[in-house]
Amino acid sequence: MTVPVWDDAGALGAAMAAGAFSARELTESSLARIATHNPAVNAFTHVHAEQARAQADESDRRRAQGGTRGPLDGIPVAVKDNIAVAGMPFTAGMAARRDTIAGEDAVCAAKLRQAGCVFLGTLNMEEAALGPTTDNPHYGATHNPHRHDYSPAGSSGGSGAA
Repeated sequence: MTVPVWDDAGALGAAMAAGAFSARELTESSLARIATHNPAVNAFTHVHAEQARAQADESDRRRAQGGTRGPLDGIPVAVKDNIAVAGMPFTAGMAARRDTIAGEDAVCAAKLRQAGCVFLGTLNMEEAALGPTTDNPHYGATHNPHRHDYSPAGSSGGSGAA
């Protein structure tokens, strides 16, 4: 099944609720787009495909069982690499933190998790969030997906490009 690309999480949630596709199918579609576009754009520093698939499967189980679902249940998200998501790298774009794994969720990540989001991975950023171009010396430059020679700008360039 081909999952359409929407900019609106509400439309995605409504389509899933109507049975147009599952959270797993939406997640697989998102992972396929990352695999296709990230080599040129470099928005993602880490992709957690298996974790995302497991979270999507949980969302689908909740939906099938009629259980309580969060407002963003099954919606894929990614977070800037200076936001802690339990079990994922938490480097803030710095080489010295390359092996740091978050032990718990930051408040915003916990709220996304409670809402049922599927975490795809972490996004490139300016080293320590100090700079305007997202040209990270350790993880590489992030490119504007619409105009490759242009920067997505800011310390959150990976987020903007994704």
